[in-house]
Amino acid sequence: MITERTPIERLGTVVRSDGDLYTNVQDLGGLISPRDEAYVRIHSDIGRIDGTRVSMSVNYLRGENPVWVRNGITRGLAKNLVGVSFQNKFFSTGSAKQYETARKVADKQVAEGVSPEKRKAIVCPSRRVFSMSPTENPNHLAFVFQDLAQAYFNRNEQPIQFYPIDENVVDGNRPELLTDTPGTIPNYIWFRALVDMSELIGGYLRADGINNRARGVDRRVVVDAEGIAKKSEQEVYPTKKFVRGYSPGEIKWALKELRFEGLGKQLIEKLSERR
Repeated sequence: MITERTPIERLGTVVRSDGDLYTNVQDLGGLISPRDEAYVRIHSDIGRIDGTRVSMSVNYLRGENPVWVRNGITRGLAKNLVGVSFQNKFFSTGSAKQYETARKVADKQVAEGVSPEKRKAIVCPSRRVFSMSPTENPNHLAFVFQDLAQAYFNRNEQPIQFYPIDENVVDGNRPELLTDTPGTIPNYIWFRALVDMSELIGGYLRADGINNRARGVDRRVVVDAEGIAKKSEQEVYPTKKFVRGYSPGEIKWALKELRFEGLGKQLIEKLSERR
C-alpha cells in the first residue's frame, strides 16, 4: 500500500510502499536503488530513522562468495521470496545456474575493465561480514552508491557493513532453513537507516513482513532547486532507443491510430531537431 509521496529536488517523487516484498514491487514497479536512496538521505530527512528494501539483490552458492546484482529484485523473485518466508525458509532454486550467470557477468566486467559504479554485478570480497569505505573495499562502495560513494560515506560518517546469510546455512548445514539444496539462494537487501549505521542486510528471512517498507522513485515530475515542478527529460523526449527503433512515419501512424494527430506533428518536429 502506498503511504507517502515526497518530492525530492532534482530526483523526482519518492514513493513509500508498506507491505511484503511482492506488494512493494507491485506498488512501485521497481524498488529504489541504493544510489538513489543515498541521494534522498543526503538531501532530506528520509532514511534517517527508517530503512528500506532496495533494488539490489544478492546471490549465494555453496562454497562461493556472494554476488550482488544491480536491479535484481524482479516480481518473480519477490513472489518466490514472500512465498517461502511463510515457511521460515530461504528460497533456493535447486540449481547453480542463477549464481553462475551472475558470476560470469561480474567476472567478465572485471576483465573488460568496467568501472565498479557501472557494473551490473560484483563478487563480494568475503562470505562473512565485511566493511566498505573509500579505503576498505572501495570498489564495492562504488558499486553500491555509484557517483555518490564518497558523499554518502561522508554523510554516514563511518564504514558501511554488509551482513550476508550465514555461510553454514548457504553450505547446506542447516537444510531445514532452505527450500532446496544445493542451489542458488537469491535474497533481497535491506538498507538500514542512518541511525543504524546504514548497514546492508542480505540475510533477512522475512520477505513477507507486512510492516516492512520499500521506497521507489517516480521520475515523471522533477522538482528543481526553486521548487518548480518540471517534466523529466525522459518524458519530454523519446529515448534514443525509441528514436532509432521506429521511423517518423511509423510513429505518426501509431499516434494517428491513438487519435493524437496534433501531438504526432509536434513529435516529428522534435525528432528532427534531435537528429
